[in-house]
Amino acid sequence: MWAKGAKTLGSQPGYAQTFMPEGRAPHAGERFRNPGAARTLKAIAETKGRAFYDGEVA
Repeated sequence: MWAKGAKTLGSQPGYAQTFMPEGRAPHAGERFRNPGAARTLKAIAETKGRAFYDGEVA
């Protein structure tokens, strides 16, 4: 499904950079990392949810 979505959404701004490492959808079993999402979740956790409503994340 990820590969199918990549064909449809791959040209959307930011999609390929985020969800298509090495210019393709990851293969089954391949590790996928999303450092942007990790930073966002960390900011939300560190502020006890406040970052979700205020600041860069909001």
